[in-house]
Amino acid sequence: MQEVVGSTPASPTSIFYQMREFTPAPAKTVKSPPLSPVKIAFASGTDELNRSLIAHMRALLPELPLLVVSEFPPDDKNLKWVPWHVNRSFLENFARCRSALRGHSIRLAGVMLVPNVPFRRMRVMALLLSPSGFIAFNENLNHFMLRPGSFPTIFRHLVWRTKNLFRASVHAVATADWKQIVALYRSRPADALPTDLATSDVAFFPGREASGKPRVLVASCYTIFPLSHGGAVRMYNLMRRAAQDFDQILVVFTDEIQTPPPEVLAICTEVVLVRRRGSHALPSRGRPDVVEEFSSPVFLAALKQMVQKWQPAIAQLEFTQMAQYAAACAPARTILVEHDITLDLYSQMLQLQSGHDDWELRR
Repeated sequence: MQEVVGSTPASPTSIFYQMREFTPAPAKTVKSPPLSPVKIAFASGTDELNRSLIAHMRALLPELPLLVVSEFPPDDKNLKWVPWHVNRSFLENFARCRSALRGHSIRLAGVMLVPNVPFRRMRVMALLLSPSGFIAFNENLNHFMLRPGSFPTIFRHLVWRTKNLFRASVHAVATADWKQIVALYRSRPADALPTDLATSDVAFFPGREASGKPRVLVASCYTIFPLSHGGAVRMYNLMRRAAQDFDQILVVFTDEIQTPPPEVLAICTEVVLVRRRGSHALPSRGRPDVVEEFSSPVFLAALKQMVQKWQPAIAQLEFTQMAQYAAACAPARTILVEHDITLDLYSQMLQLQSGHDDWELRR
């Protein structure tokens, strides 16, 4: 048997020492950075009281940065603002606030306890986020914290609020015109429905005479003329060429109701303009904000009326957010035109944007 030079039989002892030598070291635990303390002013009162609350919170522990949770941005642009959406659920607002507080701990959380202001959920959120730092202010900026020593102050506050509520209720009952209230209630039809088209937010403009050619209804969230954006350039030129073979009806959102340009009336049989009233307080119905921005009962009613009047064979919905009106176009066949395909845009924005401002993107 041939001997292998340099090889020696391994004893159990040597193997044991080799195993000890190559045993990996235990993984080191990475400590998370310490949380930096902040203070928060929850603007849950009137505008004037909210300004007083912010000024008072600034004076408390002035070395700590101040965040403001409010429906509108604070007057001081240097303050970090966390938006509060009144039409969104408590859980959504709570998640947004938690995202803004990543890396921070709450030292103080000040709220305004003011009646007849619809911010009860904001006050509850402040209490849940920081029970130990919760500070309640009244109209006179008298305040208390949730401490055993503050129980007498809390009790006096509750008694004071109860007395004020009782006085206001008695005054409202005593001064109400009950005859008029009963008359209005009796005169209200039980099956009264809103007349969506009896409003100044919609206007109908006749265009060129109908030729009897196949009809196409075009619904858009942006005007097609003047050619101020890429979508308008595309829509107008396509409709201008299609006018040779089709009668076109245009239903479109606009900022102001005014007579459409001659270039539009020359290629459409009828033009319907619906004023879009923007709002910062969009409802929370599980849909993107851009869809809620163009959700309009008036537009829906105008669209249904045009479908019933003209019986188009095809309804073309311009821009993705207009897909919400597809069912209203029946029995016409619908075409959805997606002008901006941004499926990967939000991923790119998340890579470039970090911190609390990315909550809406991740949502």
